[in-house]
Amino acid sequence: MATVIVPIRSDNAYVGFAQEATAGTPVAPTWFPRWVDLSIEYDMKAEEVMEGDGTRHVSQLVKNQQMVKIKYKCYPRMNEMGAIEKQVMGTGGDTITTATPSSTSTGSVTGGTSTSITLTSGTGFAATGQSGTFQMLVGAGTTADPWEVVTFTAPVSGAVLTVAATYNGGKFKSNHPSGTTVASIATVNTSFTNSPSAGGTTIQVGNQIGISGTPAVVLSPGTANEEIVTLNASSVTGTGPWT
Repeated sequence: MATVIVPIRSDNAYVGFAQEATAGTPVAPTWFPRWVDLSIEYDMKAEEVMEGDGTRHVSQLVKNQQMVKIKYKCYPRMNEMGAIEKQVMGTGGDTITTATPSSTSTGSVTGGTSTSITLTSGTGFAATGQSGTFQMLVGAGTTADPWEVVTFTAPVSGAVLTVAATYNGGKFKSNHPSGTTVASIATVNTSFTNSPSAGGTTIQVGNQIGISGTPAVVLSPGTANEEIVTLNASSVTGTGPWT
């Protein structure tokens, strides 16, 4: 935050805050909060250069760092709380991108029996030290290799994914041949705005984010009604809801 102090007289001044787009490049203040107490302290770090004979003395100071410490006390109004919380917590500007691992199996699995699947590469499926569970999409969507959203345990041991005990008793539900695809699930943030019935041909959702073309989507994941279907969303337009 860039800070500007403008004195009017010894006991009357205002302080303004602004967010720098580039660190070290000041910008004009945009927020001028009321304050009760304010102090500014300059802190400089310097290197002493000693010269002379037996009575060496400091002949030069080389400044290598300077900081300004500001102590600001106020009784914020409601319309100032957001700005203060932003200063305390930060702007949250970091971008976190989730991994999108994808691999294939080196052998087949049997529904109701197999408890794990071995991949050609286990890179990116679970970070070092990670614990808990995660879900992956297994299969190609065919009769011989149906789609299945499987819950696995972490950490991952090499290239072997182990089915979590909470998923179908720790076993795959369907058969999958060698070479089947195991990939991450692309999340679509939407939900039903109607109640689809078994045997129905349409669903209505409140948001089409990420839905286009003919995607395979998971309905009611992690529940007894979990189902993977292929949608025909080639004509989906507008702001919703969509059918």
